[in-house]
Amino acid sequence: MKFYKAEFTLGAILLGLFLAVCYWQAPGHVLSQAEIDTYVQRIDQLAPLPAADKAEFIADLRAWGAADDGKPLYMFNLMRYHQQLQPLPGTQVKGATPEETNSLYEQMTMGIALVAGVQMPVASNVQGVRQGPTPSTNLIGHAADADNWSRLLVVRYPSRQAFFELVSNPEYLTKMMPYKFAALHVDLVPTDGAAITPDVRLLFGFASLVILLAFGWLRATRRR
Repeated sequence: MKFYKAEFTLGAILLGLFLAVCYWQAPGHVLSQAEIDTYVQRIDQLAPLPAADKAEFIADLRAWGAADDGKPLYMFNLMRYHQQLQPLPGTQVKGATPEETNSLYEQMTMGIALVAGVQMPVASNVQGVRQGPTPSTNLIGHAADADNWSRLLVVRYPSRQAFFELVSNPEYLTKMMPYKFAALHVDLVPTDGAAITPDVRLLFGFASLVILLAFGWLRATRRR
């Protein structure tokens, strides 16, 4: 037993880390109406949005929150940069361009997002298909009313609760959200992530490592 003390110690540490990560990524509970009301009240008080936009945003949040199933979700972010930074009453943002301001927003939110268990497996700038103002398109198969997006994100939330925790965080609402809405228009599309395929390179690399370690272990046991 003493001969394997280091191995058991390392195994215990790795098991503890694994359980911590599982807890960090564990789904939350189904939101109650009281919790939704608390989140929405905070957003209503602090979000630096025009009244009409805020009312529509809150109505959507209430409906989506009321249908909570307690499961993880993938939020598809469709973003279109404004031609120039949009002023929001009572707020001031840094950045010379919408692109720079949004980059600052994403950097600022990284910390509180990680604490909430939020991941961003996809962050992508739109390439464009045909350039020029007349016409321009980002789509192969043109649809004018759904065209000319600038940036796409796929963000994983452990639960709807994690999303509400993030977007109702007072620091997010007062210090970070202004950067987002000053820089771009965004539409959020919640999805259930029914089929998520890991990168095949990672799967193959992991399988190769397991085979290598198992082969080494078998050879070591036979030598004894």
